[in-house]
Amino acid sequence: MKVIKYVTDISKNKYYEEEELEIKEENLSEWYQIRVIDDEKRQEWLGMGGAITQASTNSFLHLDEDDRKKFLEACFGTNGLNYKYIRIPIGSCDFSPVSYTYLDGEEFSIDKDRELLFPLLKEVVNNYQVSILATPWTPPPKYKTNNSYFGGYLDKKYYNDYANYLIQYLEAYKREGIDINYLSIQNEPLAKQRWESCVWDLNDYKLFMSDYLIPNLSKKKSDCKLILWEHNKEDLYNVVNSIMLDSKYIEGVGFHWYTGSYFEQVRLVREKYPKLMILSTEMCCGYSLYNENKWVQDALLYLKEIIGNINSGLNVFIDWNILLQYNGGVNHKFNYCKSPIILNKYKNDYIETPIYDYLKHLGGIPSGSRVVVSSSYTDDLKVVSFVKDDAKYIIILNVSDELRDYVIPCKDGIIEDTINGYSITTIKIEK
Repeated sequence: MKVIKYVTDISKNKYYEEEELEIKEENLSEWYQIRVIDDEKRQEWLGMGGAITQASTNSFLHLDEDDRKKFLEACFGTNGLNYKYIRIPIGSCDFSPVSYTYLDGEEFSIDKDRELLFPLLKEVVNNYQVSILATPWTPPPKYKTNNSYFGGYLDKKYYNDYANYLIQYLEAYKREGIDINYLSIQNEPLAKQRWESCVWDLNDYKLFMSDYLIPNLSKKKSDCKLILWEHNKEDLYNVVNSIMLDSKYIEGVGFHWYTGSYFEQVRLVREKYPKLMILSTEMCCGYSLYNENKWVQDALLYLKEIIGNINSGLNVFIDWNILLQYNGGVNHKFNYCKSPIILNKYKNDYIETPIYDYLKHLGGIPSGSRVVVSSSYTDDLKVVSFVKDDAKYIIILNVSDELRDYVIPCKDGIIEDTINGYSITTIKIEK
């Protein structure tokens, strides 16, 4: 049996640093135990991803050719975050330089996407195997009750037109060599924002899906599947129950994290819908000037949230922007935020922030691993565990500022080690 440890401890200048651990044959300690129940297998872990927005593309184009290649490997390479999923906006969003849809002119056109999204998106699609989730922030203003990009409702007399609009989008992208695997109906359907948005009553949401969108997908024999919801979690279970349909086109449910963790809501959805794909489809922290040590706190927020979601039934984590400028943009409504990788303020390259360094531990978990039950002697250590083939992976996050001892019982003895405050460790056990 071989045991390898990967450590990220910013205070010690360790970044996914590898070392080998010994298995001790002493009598099992009853203190400081982290327990992993290998035969209690739960959902499949499918991997991570991030959003390619117009702002991400704008930032990407600031890099020279060598740094562009390095950046793509940092996100999508097996030695980086190993992203398997991309989320893209249908039309503009707040992280766009301007507002637009594909019907702002006389005819349907994705020319704005060719200019503002494709330079990065096509680099990814042409060089990596990824699945794409496409999400609208707003229907065309002429379909809405307030004739605006911002807020309002989709006018019911345009339900079929809007369904056709989404089908046109799928077909236009396919002609560009880009297959959209998953489609959602609306980003944050209960939010009236000062940027691109549209409010949906849940009954209308279900009606549009059942009577207009799904019939149009079926008519076109589309392979694209639907991801429901894409808003916060506080009432996730009741929302999913109210909009769920018995349809082959419904693949999963997505949620955001901005009102709290609500892990029990995720757990209830997983228990009732065991075959449903559950995705965390957007997460970010608010903008602040870059400081490596201060950004560790954001990294802790990320991993604490993701670990809780995985232990509750999550299959996929998709971050928000994969790359932003140093000031947290481009954003035409000044709604700036952080991304795991940012442009360097002083040089024309990029910075892998602590958020990136901590996410890399999840990037090291093979897609298709099964989540298994794990527990810790203290709530200061957040633990999630996976098995794949003959290997076991245990991620340990210390959310306290104190060093913590831990012991992991295994077949041939015990693994005994420590983890510094605000750091993260992955233990890989190979038979």
